[in-house]
Amino acid sequence: MIFSCLAMWLAAVLVLSSPALAQRDAWELLGEERVGFGDDRDVINLGHSEDFYRNKAYLRLRFVVEGGDLRMRSIRLVYLNDHSEAIDVNRSLRSGEQYDIDLNGERSYIQRIEMTYAGRPTLSIGPGGIKFGQAIVRVFGENARWAAPPQPPRPSDIDHGWVEIGRETFDRQNQTAVIEVGQGAGRFRQIRIRNDGESITLRELVIQFRNGETQRVSIDQELDGGHETPRIDLEGERRGISQISFMMEPRRRPGPATVVVLGTDRPGREERGNLGQGKRPQWVVLGEQTVGFTVDRDVIRVGHSEDWYRNRSFGRLHFGVANNDIHLLSIEIVYLNGFTERYSLDQLLRAGTELPVDLRGGRSFIREIAMTYRTRPGFGGRALVTVYGEPG
Repeated sequence: MIFSCLAMWLAAVLVLSSPALAQRDAWELLGEERVGFGDDRDVINLGHSEDFYRNKAYLRLRFVVEGGDLRMRSIRLVYLNDHSEAIDVNRSLRSGEQYDIDLNGERSYIQRIEMTYAGRPTLSIGPGGIKFGQAIVRVFGENARWAAPPQPPRPSDIDHGWVEIGRETFDRQNQTAVIEVGQGAGRFRQIRIRNDGESITLRELVIQFRNGETQRVSIDQELDGGHETPRIDLEGERRGISQISFMMEPRRRPGPATVVVLGTDRPGREERGNLGQGKRPQWVVLGEQTVGFTVDRDVIRVGHSEDWYRNRSFGRLHFGVANNDIHLLSIEIVYLNGFTERYSLDQLLRAGTELPVDLRGGRSFIREIAMTYRTRPGFGGRALVTVYGEPG
């Protein structure tokens, strides 16, 4: 009987304590505000820079009310790129209650939280007489990435034009692993492999290019965590990569290994026409598109995940044109959260030249770039537009 009661007591303790443990790990206080009386609107300015959010994304927001009652009418989330989301609440919250908002995916880069409500004063009688109490709203975010953040890019990678084009985590007992490279990753002349996990022995790589050709590279190197292979020259000129297969020596003991592929187009080598002369090493290829004739609209899908953007933001885009002239009328930039910016350009771009476009602040998490343009048939055939991102 004693053991049965003890087991029941222990189970109750675990049930009561597990939410607290989860909150301690995953929930973060984003801000708080003392609300007024009557109909009012308050703003919680988070005041964080982009760097603060590099490894943070929130699944839910939790609004906790203390010290008074209120009726929450609506909540508006405003992000660093000025995109906003309005959420209709229209719910009464008493002191001690909480209200959760499911963000329908991962949200990050929140600039401020605007609350519209009707506050209700509370009365208390004590030694000092009658006191009016005001409610306090505390906002918590459930961080989807409260585990150890990924390693930031090394300064040498940024300074010399190396960009991360793929990453895969697997078990060391595996003999093979495959990294898929996004269509918008660009074209490269060299790659190198970095191990960000437990040590592995890398035997061979099979690089598959977008045109179906393959290149086999013998490595035979043991890579400890943080170590890299020498640079690997790709056969031919700048190549678009679709995937890279890794052949390894399986380990007896399991353990996670994370392999990262870095690529560079070796800026400074002569490019087609005048494009690329003086191009800064830190420019990143976001994608390219062969455009049609007459007036048309084409979309370059960048194809990178949120993780790829965690330590990247761009202050300027460069539109390089080859093979034929185009008249670029406007561009639309669509971000991963659906926010869209439009830039009117009305610029003639000759083949072999490029057009810089200043962005409205440091921009990141670009999903696609839509171009509206006018062109005409020429001896060079269809124009090829390549978009580069210049870090802010």
